[in-house]
Amino acid sequence: MLDSPSHLFMRSHVKANLERGAACLMCRKRKQRCDGVKPICGGCTRSKGRVDCVYRATRRQRLEQQIRDLESRIAAAEAASSSEHNTTTSASVAGSLDGSTPGSAHDYKTSGAIVLPMFAGRSGLHALPSLRLPQQLSDPDMVKPPGGPVPQDVRTYLISLFLQFRWRHPFEFNISRLLFALELPPTHPNAPHPALVNAVLLNGCFFAESTFHKYEPSLMICLRRSIQHSLATADRLFDCMRALALFSCYLNNKCRMVESHYYLAGAMNLAIACGLNTINSLDLSAQTSSLLKPAADLVELGDRINFFWMLYITDRTGPLLGAGIACGPADDDISTVWPCPSDHYEDGCVCFQHSGTIKTLYDPNSTWLRGFDTPISLRAKGCALLHKASALVARFESCATWDGQLEGEIQVASQAISNFSDYMSIFRYAPSETADPEGVRGILATASTAAHAAVVRIYEITSQPDSGGFARRHIACQNAISAVQDLARLDDSYIPLAAGITLSPIRSFITEALQGGVQSALFVDTDFVTLLCTIEWRIKNFSPAANDAW
Repeated sequence: MLDSPSHLFMRSHVKANLERGAACLMCRKRKQRCDGVKPICGGCTRSKGRVDCVYRATRRQRLEQQIRDLESRIAAAEAASSSEHNTTTSASVAGSLDGSTPGSAHDYKTSGAIVLPMFAGRSGLHALPSLRLPQQLSDPDMVKPPGGPVPQDVRTYLISLFLQFRWRHPFEFNISRLLFALELPPTHPNAPHPALVNAVLLNGCFFAESTFHKYEPSLMICLRRSIQHSLATADRLFDCMRALALFSCYLNNKCRMVESHYYLAGAMNLAIACGLNTINSLDLSAQTSSLLKPAADLVELGDRINFFWMLYITDRTGPLLGAGIACGPADDDISTVWPCPSDHYEDGCVCFQHSGTIKTLYDPNSTWLRGFDTPISLRAKGCALLHKASALVARFESCATWDGQLEGEIQVASQAISNFSDYMSIFRYAPSETADPEGVRGILATASTAAHAAVVRIYEITSQPDSGGFARRHIACQNAISAVQDLARLDDSYIPLAAGITLSPIRSFITEALQGGVQSALFVDTDFVTLLCTIEWRIKNFSPAANDAW
């Protein structure tokens, strides 16, 4: 069949090379060249006669169609929200007439004799009638698990497992306050956001028996939707960032490292937006304005401080495990005071803690070594120095020529790391005075191994002026023996995952030393190597993600 003159004229003006994806579906299926002429291209004219070609919609057309679909859904959501708002307003008016006060604050007590202050009330979402959201974000049923709510007895068991195994990650929060909040009904103004509740239950499922794993899929769906809801409405953002961090830890335990890093980065970005990296004072009246309401008391402020350092430790140690790059702020941009045990915020002992920052670690004139330290503050300092050492080693290895500025940074960091390692060798703490001494021993062992691992890392730089670097690494490994022995005596539920990361440089150096000859063998104890391998096996057994640490 001959082409018409008009068809030949159109084809003569078609570009030789079409844009990718512009060919008709038949030519794409046959993998043949297409001239893109409409309604019938040349190839289809020759092969099947004058039957109109079918072309895939362009990207612009698809986006315009999606916009029209979203606009129709928003219009439907606005209509539903308007009717729901009228119903809610009527119910609230009726409640006020009969004298009920659903938003009143409640006093509560801890398991001991300490009475914690009141929480500030929170207004409901119906106070913002002008807010219009898509149906999938404004639907109150979105926070309910698709398979139905978790039974109360299962819920209690999962929460207890989460608290029992919290030591594997650098969590530090007020347990009594969290438990009190979890017991509140969802409609209570002081109840935690469903995202945090679901994150706690999801982590509990990981440590539970296999019969409880059936709750994980529905909890994960519910958790993701709850996080979207919190971010879209700016509702209880501190709970949201804690949920993001807990979800990251859960995914880390599942060895889903890319997803874990994604949610950790989200939690860190939200924490920075809320100013958690600039809490430079314990004075409640000195709090700066942010997306969060001012902390009502020291306990609430302490939870925010400790949570930021939990993010910091996870963010800084993750790259050492191969889990992405650090996404947190630079050390110079952090002015938050060091963390402290949550009970110290209750009894006022936090006031005796040294209020230095990360920058003071590298100040030779600083008196931080004479300050009041706790295991969790030492853990944060040790992980900060280990990350600094690893970053400097990476810069040195990628540097083509010796940089004077880099040399100065290495010298300053080497001195700070050596001072901290020596300090950790003589530091003594009485874990028996705490509620859970085994957990404190695990934290202190992590701080000690991080300090000595930082020495091993920083003295890997062979071009340092200090010719005794190799001997200094030997001493650091010897000082780490007692910390490793403490780790070996702990139950699996108390061994931190970070221990596998901090021990990695020490184990690598000992392996190198054993292969180095007689001089290295003089101080290397084969029992110590066996102990390291035992801890390595135990960590890998309960966390597959640790396989990349060694």
